[in-house]
Amino acid sequence: MKIYIHNFPLDNLQNLYKKLTPYHQCSESYLQLYSPDGIYIVDDHSINKLSPVDHDIFMIKNYHDNYSLLVDPSFFILEKSNYVSNDHITKKVQKHIFVKEGTNVKLVIESHEEVFKDIYIECPNGTNIKDALVKKEIIVLLVLLN
Repeated sequence: MKIYIHNFPLDNLQNLYKKLTPYHQCSESYLQLYSPDGIYIVDDHSINKLSPVDHDIFMIKNYHDNYSLLVDPSFFILEKSNYVSNDHITKKVQKHIFVKEGTNVKLVIESHEEVFKDIYIECPNGTNIKDALVKKEIIVLLVLLN
């Protein structure tokens, strides 16, 4: 599940990345391939086709202070693959994961071709973000963005 911060200024991601360095847990690099057959992720170990499980996106206004959230409970099921059509478009993605100690949710900043492009909070599928403990963990990450 991905949680986007509504109207978050993406032009400041470079500076935010530097500020969040103490909370950096890891980075993952992979290729995302878009073909007529579907979307694939290729990393050092495997090729996986992404099969979407779509759900409606919803907004929670003023979740914390002035932060409104766009919650996308959709997710992908990974299916091992041995083949990708030659007819595809490739995007190099690096996913930078930040975690505040004592929390289970993650703050993710993605870069495409080494340019920061996206920020979101990642929770396990089916997480109830209105649960008091989960909300507290999400707020810890939102406070880091100030």
